[in-house]
Amino acid sequence: MREIVSRSAQETKETARGIAKSLHVGQIICLFGELGSGKTTFTQGFGQYFGLKRIISPTFILHRSYRLKKRGKIKFLHHIDLYRLQNSGEISVLGLSDFIEREDSVTIIEWPEKIMGLLPEKRREIYFEYLTDQERKIIVKDEK
Repeated sequence: MREIVSRSAQETKETARGIAKSLHVGQIICLFGELGSGKTTFTQGFGQYFGLKRIISPTFILHRSYRLKKRGKIKFLHHIDLYRLQNSGEISVLGLSDFIEREDSVTIIEWPEKIMGLLPEKRREIYFEYLTDQERKIIVKDEK
C-alpha cells in the first residue's frame, strides 16, 4: 500500500500516469472517494499516459470506451462511472462482463462500491480523500 499527497490536479494526473506505466492487460482499477475528490482527474491523467487528449466523465451514460493511441497489448481503456446507478441489477445494461479482464483492455470504475459483489477479487483499489481544497490523499492498494 502506498499513500501519496497530491497538491494539485496536475500532481494527481502525474500519479495516474505513473500507475498506468505498471499496468497489465485485463486489469481493473477501482476508484473510491467522495464527489470531486479526484477520481475523474486521475482517470484523465491515466488516459494521457496512453496518448488520450480528452477524457469526459461518463456520469450520465455510465460508460465510455477509448481506443488507445500508444501501441502495445493494451488497446482500450474502459471508463465506468456508477454514481447514478440505483441498484446492482442495472449493471446488466452496461454489459460489464464484456469489459472485465479483456485481453486487450484496462477498466477503470468510479463508485465500484455499488457492485463490489460482481467484481473479481483480482483488482487494484485506489482511495481518494480530501485534505484541503487543493490537496488530496491518494491511497493505492496493491492488486488483490
